[in-house]
Amino acid sequence: MGIGEKEDQRFINYNNLLNDYLIQNKYPFVQYNSVGTYHEWLTWRRCLYEFVQKIF
Repeated sequence: MGIGEKEDQRFINYNNLLNDYLIQNKYPFVQYNSVGTYHEWLTWRRCLYEFVQKIF
């Protein structure tokens, strides 16, 4: 699960809510915060880079 650190507060709040839900229900996941980005290509690219390293 990834998010840009410059996202609007409502998106950050939703991300935190989802994060808490996954932790409480013991779902495995990885959180990635993209430094200095919004919901944009660079955020997606960084998240993909981090994710691919974990599956290959």
